Amino acid sequence: MSIQALLISVKDTAILLGISDKTIRNQISLKKFRFEHIKLGGRTLFRMSDIQAFASAPTPTPEAAPAPARRGPARKIVSTLRSKS
Repeated sequence: MSIQALLISVKDTAILLGISDKTIRNQISLKKFRFEHIKLGGRTLFRMSDIQAFASAPTPTPEAAPAPARRGPARKIVSTLRSKS
């Protein structure tokens, strides 16, 4: 197995993750991208095993968040109360 099969480019990583390659580059520059990258001859590369492990991991299901509390009375109720007075 060659080293090229073990490392993939930013463009290929973006395709596998379903995001834009620009997003990956922006997150790298902000140091927020979750995968370690390797700079090789001016190219940014990622380990294929890291990307595959992330892609095959089960996604956690978010718990249902309670609906936000309403602030103040509903507008329809207030307008009907004012018109009756």
